Amino acid sequence: ELMRIDGEMHLGPGPATEAGAMSVPHVLNLEGIVLPKAGRYAFDVRVDDVHEVTVPLRVTGPARVNA
Repeated sequence: ELMRIDGEMHLGPGPATEAGAMSVPHVLNLEGIVLPKAGRYAFDVRVDDVHEVTVPLRVTGPARVNA
């Protein structure tokens, strides 16, 4: 585990998918987070301490700048 973010979300009624799921787009501020090397990482999303989904993250090396 490289980091942990705890918090609460309060969601109101809204449109649901056919499966009864709800889409909740949001942005995580990862400023200051250091990933030790390029490679594959993942965010595990837990709700009430139950694993709901894993969101993959692929980290590449620094962008090349042509001088």
